[in-house]
Amino acid sequence: MEEKKASCIGEDADASVLERGEEFDGTEAQIITTLPPGDPDLPFNYPLSKRIVYTLILVPLYWISSMSSSILTPGVPYLEQKYNVSPEVAELSMALVLVGYAIGPMIWSPVAEAWGRRWQWTPPTIVFVIFQIPVGLEPNFQTVLVGRFLQGLFGSASIIGLGSSMADIWPPHIRGIIFGINAFAIYAAPCFGPLLGSFFMRWVNFGWLSWIILILGGVYTILLHFIVPETYLPIIVKKRAQKLRAEGQNVKAAIEVTPLTFRIVVVKYLYRPFQMCFEDKALWFLCLYTAISYGLVYGFFVAMPIAFGEIRDFDSVLRYVPNVAVMIGVGFSAALLILTNKRFQRIVQEAGKVVPEARLDNLCIAAVIYPIGLFIFGWTGAYSQVHWIGPCIGGAITGFCAATIFMVSMLYIVDSFHQYSASGIAANGILRALVAVLIVMVMRIMIDKMTFQGTMSFFGGIAILIAPGPFILRSRGERWRKRSKWANPEL
Repeated sequence: MEEKKASCIGEDADASVLERGEEFDGTEAQIITTLPPGDPDLPFNYPLSKRIVYTLILVPLYWISSMSSSILTPGVPYLEQKYNVSPEVAELSMALVLVGYAIGPMIWSPVAEAWGRRWQWTPPTIVFVIFQIPVGLEPNFQTVLVGRFLQGLFGSASIIGLGSSMADIWPPHIRGIIFGINAFAIYAAPCFGPLLGSFFMRWVNFGWLSWIILILGGVYTILLHFIVPETYLPIIVKKRAQKLRAEGQNVKAAIEVTPLTFRIVVVKYLYRPFQMCFEDKALWFLCLYTAISYGLVYGFFVAMPIAFGEIRDFDSVLRYVPNVAVMIGVGFSAALLILTNKRFQRIVQEAGKVVPEARLDNLCIAAVIYPIGLFIFGWTGAYSQVHWIGPCIGGAITGFCAATIFMVSMLYIVDSFHQYSASGIAANGILRALVAVLIVMVMRIMIDKMTFQGTMSFFGGIAILIAPGPFILRSRGERWRKRSKWANPEL
């Protein structure tokens, strides 16, 4: 059978097939890749109230998954004592979650692009919730470690899926506002986790670090399953094509042209995040910068309870209260993202298209002050005689920079590689998690060998070395994207 293929997404040839309801004679099949601009099944055209509801379900799921990665932090000393293991071995309960975060995107990104967002969200989230049970019961240390790894593996689906899902339902001109509002919820989660966990460790027991995630995750997973629809356009188009064929029209969705085999899934989808990362200079440059920045942040999170618990001898709850300072910094980052969205809209209107590099101004600001936050935290946190407000100020600056780097990076990937954003976010997530695992595993050793102040000064020095990165991407990103086969062709 001869197939007639539309040249690109969004062209009139595709839309006209759906608008005319044309019947074909069976000799050729029209391949459709999109829906007409005003079609109610386009996620951008969902009623505002529905898109808000979907966002209010997806963001908390991200929050819950991200919070679960850090909520066990106050329980690490408990694991040391109960199972008679060293601090480094007990820290595996934290590091293995990050290992799961590194492996998970290689699975869930292909799932999203081959079968749709619902398959990326619902099944892994259910398994993520289930694996809270063995960790909560903690029959032995090995079970805790395996459970934590599987929590990271399946929980990573929501972490890499949020950016793509938000890109599906929110158009670029207001995407910055939505991501800004979400930024606080998203990046404050790993800060809030240890604080919440410290209350459970003080007044209940270790098991409740898992039971609270089980309860919250279970509720939102049910809401996800029954309320949030499929939002990935190629899958929506596939359903429309199936409906049209049932009515006698000879059409195919683009995603149906090549039969989905195991080899296709591995070669086309599983390999794609790595292929994009190494073939697209802009993505590779951004992934490298965010991975190093993310590693420094996780080192900072390991150092926070040391600065306030071991150096200042704050009790098991108060040592995590300074995390609120980090959350305040995250709040300022979210506010900046919302305030600068008007400028982004003006640039888009003047250019007549989305300009992803216009997002990077905030990233440049964060890159400049990031070392300052790390130095302030390291130089004031190292000495008990220095008032606690000193490291809190450093923590707030670091929180602002970390959230800004993370959110702007996600926006840049979504704007630049919309159709392949899941793979782009997966590539970014894999590198971030790998560097974070390395830093978490060696952080205490570094502090023992280099001192607290020396380690944080070393981190500040690294932040200075990578600070030019966003400025380079700001000036060369558009040129790199134009030579990329993965970038959004409409840009």
